Amino acid sequence: KENQTVLQDLLKDNHFSKDLIKKLKLNYDMYSIVNPSEEIDIILPEEETDVEPSIFPLDIVYEDEYILVVNKPQGLSTIPSIRHYKDNLASIIKNYYNLRNLKAGLHFINRLDKDTQGLILIAKHQYIQSLFVKKEIEITKKYLTFVKHFPYDEIIVEQPIARYLDTNKRCIDPNGEYAKTTFKKISDVYNHSIVEATLHTGRTHQIRVHLQYLNTPIVGDELYNEKEGDFFLCSYYLKFNHPVTDEQLEFKLDI
Repeated sequence: KENQTVLQDLLKDNHFSKDLIKKLKLNYDMYSIVNPSEEIDIILPEEETDVEPSIFPLDIVYEDEYILVVNKPQGLSTIPSIRHYKDNLASIIKNYYNLRNLKAGLHFINRLDKDTQGLILIAKHQYIQSLFVKKEIEITKKYLTFVKHFPYDEIIVEQPIARYLDTNKRCIDPNGEYAKTTFKKISDVYNHSIVEATLHTGRTHQIRVHLQYLNTPIVGDELYNEKEGDFFLCSYYLKFNHPVTDEQLEFKLDI
């Protein structure tokens, strides 16, 4: 009939990812006929995070049954690696889930470098992560950093970024990925400046590379500058619409 469809197509229309639909096939007939105008209950598969838990304080800024916003300290990796098997944010959140007996996933909507501190947004289920992507939810991300004298009140940098040779470093490259950052000077401190950076794209080391391009690298950034002074880069502001309720959420650290 004209007002009927199969369950699989209905789920696609409601922002379910291919991977999640594949998992749901174990419990649902994806080719069963459904009426889109009727209410249909889908029980999402429980998720668990398969990382080693780590006992360490977790600074929670916001939490509900769908998302988690935390304040990551400087010097902590976001995800596990060979060098940071347990001393990472994912392991700390896993321990928090265990203490509360939460069957929840760990899907990072944004990530921060080890030496960058500040706000990180996590989806607690694959479907919530899919909503951020499929609904194209815009996330406003602002950072504060400390540089040598910044000569601009405000400037937009649009320069493509690529990996530099076979290293962890990035560089401006005409063949790289498009990247856009807005920089705004907040204040001058002696011969240095506090600068706010707003990301319009999310390339690796984007803020650091674009500031180096302006000849105003971050103080203490030994990868793109000289190791002189303390490195400071903080994700201090996030704003987005909630993927389920559509409520506008805004978070700002008091720096």
